[in-house]
Amino acid sequence: MMYSTPWHGNTDQGCSGCDVHSHLYSFSFNLNPNWSKQLAEQGEILQYIEDTVDKFQLRPHINVSVECLGAQWDKAEGQWHVRLRDLQTDITFVRQATMFISAVGGISMPKDVCLSTHLHCIS
Repeated sequence: MMYSTPWHGNTDQGCSGCDVHSHLYSFSFNLNPNWSKQLAEQGEILQYIEDTVDKFQLRPHINVSVECLGAQWDKAEGQWHVRLRDLQTDITFVRQATMFISAVGGISMPKDVCLSTHLHCIS
């Protein structure tokens, strides 16, 4: 398992906090009724995420030094073939999974998204 959020990398002055009410930013399985303000700031959000990871003992299952390069569904096998790259060794490898959750963080690593060859790209 890997996790990363915009709140890990965006620690500069321009990343003051979220733009939705803090209680809406909580995970449904770990609600936080104790946000310090209506629009929580970066440090508090990051702490909430870190606390959630620890509360559910997820840290041993997390690998932050692996990048997902792509995934392809194999209908015949009924599973995903996920192409990964180890950021420390630069070795690429494939893992199979019956479930694949894409949690792409557009703020963490922005890139152009082309919706169609007939539409313009969104930057």
